[in-house]
Amino acid sequence: MFRRTRSRSDRHERLVGPRDVDQWFAELRQAANVELPPGMDPDHRARLLIELVDAMHRMDPPDPPEPRPHGHKPRQYTVLTEAKPGRRSPRHAMPTRRQLRRAEPKSLMNRLHRIPKTVQAGIIVVVVVLIGVVGVFMTRPGTDGSATGLTKIRVAVLPVVDVAPFYRALDAGYFAEEGLSVDMVVADSGPAAIENLTAGRLDIAFTSYPGVLKAQSERHADLKIIAPAYTADTSHLMLVSKPGGPIGKAEDVAGKRIAVTSVGSISDLGAMSELRARNVDVSKIKWVQLPMPEIGPAIQRGDVDGGVIVEPYIQLNNRAFNALPILDVALGATARIPLSGYVARSQTDETPNAVDRFVRALRHGIDDVSDREVLEPLLVKYLGIDAETAKHVRIAQFPKVLDAGQIQRVADLMLQFAVINRRLDVKPMLR
Repeated sequence: MFRRTRSRSDRHERLVGPRDVDQWFAELRQAANVELPPGMDPDHRARLLIELVDAMHRMDPPDPPEPRPHGHKPRQYTVLTEAKPGRRSPRHAMPTRRQLRRAEPKSLMNRLHRIPKTVQAGIIVVVVVLIGVVGVFMTRPGTDGSATGLTKIRVAVLPVVDVAPFYRALDAGYFAEEGLSVDMVVADSGPAAIENLTAGRLDIAFTSYPGVLKAQSERHADLKIIAPAYTADTSHLMLVSKPGGPIGKAEDVAGKRIAVTSVGSISDLGAMSELRARNVDVSKIKWVQLPMPEIGPAIQRGDVDGGVIVEPYIQLNNRAFNALPILDVALGATARIPLSGYVARSQTDETPNAVDRFVRALRHGIDDVSDREVLEPLLVKYLGIDAETAKHVRIAQFPKVLDAGQIQRVADLMLQFAVINRRLDVKPMLR
């Protein structure tokens, strides 16, 4: 059934005066300036929108009902759903487009044609400003009230193979499926990432285990290891030099300049463990801290005599100057040792449940990167290597579950080389 409306010629034309306009603008300003709490929740948002709608309805109230003669009945239209056999539906039974248009409800936008153009422009400006005010509060960092409804978290990573499952979860939308919007930050080293994490500039940080264990041992922060990243395997972590350089074998390392990403990391700890087993005086080694991408060029220039590197930099330096392998760091006492993981602060009130959701998404990424066809494009995209190099990158292990016993090996190795001054029980640190 369609309601018959009055024709344009019969419609009551209501005049708009300056007082009406002032009132409308006052109501819109009041709605726009409504006090918003710091963490705008759905109830506050709903109240703001209701106030906006109320203000706009008051801006142009509906026309008063027009008195009708006694006994008047509105005209009715019947829509036939089936035609009788052998006959077409009568044309008069179907409403015309004009009748349908006239029968539509009188929305606010349909009424705006009666307002002068200059007033319409002013109203549009106020509404746009109001939408901007709402948008600012609905996209606060670290809240669930963003325009996409996602919790924002900042995660620091390093450009190494260890992070491949994270990259996959990011590209495949696994974090978004868990309600997370991830802001990825590339850190210079694991200790630098831990420093920013403890300062509150990050929510989660990827790091080699020594960085977080040292910070916890020195009580710089209350940190939790929330997920594993990588476990060493043969030929993944190597001490290399250049052909014809000052280092030809492991016994030549004593007294030489060896580059690592940071002192007290798994790179120098693992190297010292293996070198000591070969009766090398590790106390004479001169450790030089460099970002991983700069270690190979420094070896080529002669700024350092060797360096401890991981994939894909092993392959990159092999192609660049035929890097000479001196020592496999992941053998002997350090065989299958855990290398790295993801860490968060114990107090995560600003992002409730974000850690659990992060770990679930990360595990989906771990499942996917077991396929080289999925893994290699990630290495090309995020590590900046070419497709041919990606084919030859050696992959170790991406564990899905934290193992306290294995991570304890790292803490004990740190104590052995005096990186920490007391034994650290890692079990309470695992989430």
